[in-house]
Amino acid sequence: MISRKLSLLSMIVLICMILIGLTQTAPLNKRQSGESGSVAYADFAGGDFKKRSNPVLGRFTFSNTPGKKCRVIGQFNGGLESPNIKDYILQIVKKNGDLVFDLTKTFTNGKVSVHMSGTTPYQQDFNLNEVSLETVVDKLMIVKNKGNKLAEAQIFKV
Repeated sequence: MISRKLSLLSMIVLICMILIGLTQTAPLNKRQSGESGSVAYADFAGGDFKKRSNPVLGRFTFSNTPGKKCRVIGQFNGGLESPNIKDYILQIVKKNGDLVFDLTKTFTNGKVSVHMSGTTPYQQDFNLNEVSLETVVDKLMIVKNKGNKLAEAQIFKV
């Protein structure tokens, strides 16, 4: 009687193990051949500008896409002083201040607006000869209001 129960129990365990093995998900194939480091970000977290009563907060990410483009996605969540998006300048500069690329035209083209000191989401694809991970990593992203620098964030590779 005990051996019958034991063999029945071991059969049930074996069936459960087979079912678990069959239903486990296999790792998905990567869609992109991108290796680690195929994304970079600029994190506006107040930084040295926390002394301001309303520090700029937000994040922008940069990623090279399979279509030979660099996609820039971002949003400010606070710290913008003027409700007029045309008052802002958004640039990528070297640490010595030399301009690498000016995002202002695509940032202020009417698709992005300021709401309660933050912005609606921004997304733009650029040709790799204009912007790429290689050209922005370790540079600074700055935001200015009417020429006055509100914040800067270093662009880091993930």
